[in-house]
Amino acid sequence: MVIYSIAFLTHGQVLRSEVIEMVRVLSDSFDGRGYQNDGAMRSAQWIKAKMKEIGLYPAFENGYFQTFHFPFNVIEDFNVNKSWQVGEDFWLHNKSPNGSFEGKIYEVPEKLLKENPENSVSEIKGIIKKNQGKWFLFHIHDDANTEWEGLALALAQMSTPIAGTIICKGKELPPYGIPEGEPFKKPVLTITHEASQSISKKDILKVTVRSQFKENQEAVNIGGCLKPIDSVQKMVLLTAHYDHLGRLKDAVFHGAHDNASGTAFMLALIDTMKTLNLPINVCAVATGGEETGLNGAIHLSENFPVSLDSIVFLINLDLWGTGDEGIMVVNGKIDTVAFAILDSLNEECDCLPQIKARGISRASDHWAFQEKGVRTFFIYTLGGNPGYHVPDDTIDRLSFKAINGGLRLLTGFIKAISQ
Repeated sequence: MVIYSIAFLTHGQVLRSEVIEMVRVLSDSFDGRGYQNDGAMRSAQWIKAKMKEIGLYPAFENGYFQTFHFPFNVIEDFNVNKSWQVGEDFWLHNKSPNGSFEGKIYEVPEKLLKENPENSVSEIKGIIKKNQGKWFLFHIHDDANTEWEGLALALAQMSTPIAGTIICKGKELPPYGIPEGEPFKKPVLTITHEASQSISKKDILKVTVRSQFKENQEAVNIGGCLKPIDSVQKMVLLTAHYDHLGRLKDAVFHGAHDNASGTAFMLALIDTMKTLNLPINVCAVATGGEETGLNGAIHLSENFPVSLDSIVFLINLDLWGTGDEGIMVVNGKIDTVAFAILDSLNEECDCLPQIKARGISRASDHWAFQEKGVRTFFIYTLGGNPGYHVPDDTIDRLSFKAINGGLRLLTGFIKAISQ
């Protein structure tokens, strides 16, 4: 097996502290990099300034920004007449509509929740008819059929005569999400078991939501390259999504691990490569709209400034805040030739504790390009105790153990595949 020397990187050009500082700014300064208070766009402007500071050439015809749009419901404010804390006791679904909703609580019988909802349609219709104007509480945990969660969401999307739906999935709240699309007809709350114990059938639950649906929510990808981009030259493409979940009232989703860390690491990685004089180009694109459904990556793959055939390899960097246990390489079991190069480099430099390989994943931006035939790795760090899609995904929970070793390793990998 060929061993590609990375001795030239033993000192490293970018300090770990510089990456940590970039993560600090991205995670603490932009309202969670979502769509309240222009958080995503403000962070995009900061990334653009960083790319210019590094000395990158604009990746797109009109500059560093590539604009795209998608339908999205922005939760601007809300109130619940309970002493519940957002992020600890409950979530409000981001597709909850504008308006005021109140009613008593109806608990869907546990016996029914053990059945397949497809076999209970007539029974559900009867229950709705008898309990109009109430909140429907679904206890979806223990031995309940998890398909009822889909029904709970479906009820909120239909013009049913209920106040809204409440989903209780157990002791802890599940990770939050912000899918794109039109708002529901009724609000949806997800609550903890403890929160569910604080309400009774006699209680009147009132939820007031101030939200704004935007058919064309504007967002941007931000891209820069080591050399001016042209239709002839081959390139390695680096991607990392910079957007996150924004905020729910006073609860800010900082997104330090997901994915301020990947964005900062990508900027550091392309900065280390300026002096290498590679025979091909290297471009870095910070993608928007990943959390809403890979919107930025899909738009980028469909409107790439040159042919996708120009891309020798795509490296997608998501969740780069730990590394105590090394890294995971998605598609490492698919593209075994590229993984063997990466693994050999790590054996030579002892950059990271381990490199693990897995198969296909559709869970990040690389997938938009992989579907179109581009060779891709999606690499994320392993170990540690980071938060995920919760407000306490904060910088103090991250070890950043893979930064220096990762920079050495991936610079060597890019140099190897560029030959």
